[in-house]
Amino acid sequence: MRFSPLVLLLALALPATAHADSISFVKAGDVWLAEPDGSGAVQLTTQGTYKAASQGDDGTLVAVSGSRIYRLDRATGAVVNQINTPLGIGWFGPWEPAVSPDGTKVAYEIRDFNGYPAVAYSNTDGSIQSRPLHTGWTWPAWIDNTWLVHSEKPNALSKDTIVRAVGSPNNEGTPWFSHPGRTPLADVDIKGNLFAGITDDAIMTVFRFSGEAGTGEVEGCFQYEQPTGKFTGPAFSPDARSLVWGEGDGIWRGEMPNLSGGCVAPPSGRLIIPGASNPDWSPAGVPTVPGPPPPAPPAPPAPPVPVPPGAKPVTLSVAKQSLKTALKKGLTVKLANTTAKTKVTASYKKKTVASGSGTSTVKLTFTRKAARDLKRKTRVTLTLKAGTVTKTLTLK
Repeated sequence: MRFSPLVLLLALALPATAHADSISFVKAGDVWLAEPDGSGAVQLTTQGTYKAASQGDDGTLVAVSGSRIYRLDRATGAVVNQINTPLGIGWFGPWEPAVSPDGTKVAYEIRDFNGYPAVAYSNTDGSIQSRPLHTGWTWPAWIDNTWLVHSEKPNALSKDTIVRAVGSPNNEGTPWFSHPGRTPLADVDIKGNLFAGITDDAIMTVFRFSGEAGTGEVEGCFQYEQPTGKFTGPAFSPDARSLVWGEGDGIWRGEMPNLSGGCVAPPSGRLIIPGASNPDWSPAGVPTVPGPPPPAPPAPPAPPVPVPPGAKPVTLSVAKQSLKTALKKGLTVKLANTTAKTKVTASYKKKTVASGSGTSTVKLTFTRKAARDLKRKTRVTLTLKAGTVTKTLTLK
């Protein structure tokens, strides 16, 4: 991919790029969010069925799956609500969703059975709102919360772009600009007094206009050319100092040069998210995804049982016996200085292999696995434990 200059622009000074922004995108059929440089990517969905996504300046996130649009929780990816769409008989879609800056509306493309396009509008909270369709042009891009620019003209006599107000009659709108000598300009994004659009899937041009969108004079500044595959979905940063777009190998980012002294060549674009598509840039940040909870602290050891004054501590002893007899008939342990029922365990290499309970005489029964494994040994050293009392015993 390379760029080429077109004509000089008027003076243009823009503020520095913000750092709390995020880019939404689709990868392997799921919706993700990432930092503007592509780092810190967070996968929000796991269904693998999503084909497009968009986010508002307030962070409202919507995505298209099949013939439905859903509003998603941007922290968990859970569906908040389904968005009502006017897909009556003979209409198909939706495609190319675009959320208004305030997050209350989403515009999207639909087509009739003849392939004739229209832009429809819905409320993102799922409530039903009847608004006129805007037919002819497609690729909705919000200028503000009321006005949009649509691109890709419907016929040879039309302008490439038209500016319309959401809710306005279909026969109202201001035809604006056509790219001279090119096939229709499509897939336009607009921010401030800049907009970018694509022709022939192979050329992406950045324009500057003066005055109001729809009436201002438009001038071309530079082009990106020779994409990997084709150009799709340009999206400006909130301050219009950067631009992201899709190519066949993923999402690319280019920096807008300082145009205060006229049109200058921008730095080359760079691939920031391989294998991804459909980027949309918002001033809302990437949510912090909580990691796994820290492990619970170990339980404090049980306090030792106090020995009454003058009482003797509990002791345990074992009559002499062979390893073979103990494994077959059990290990007999004698307890002294206690009348309470006590649990006694025998451990081999820190693993309990036998246990039993009693008062003065306790028979420890070995588990089947322990008896089978220890049977092969000629010498076994066990650790006996009764309450806080321990004793080491070697059986042969």
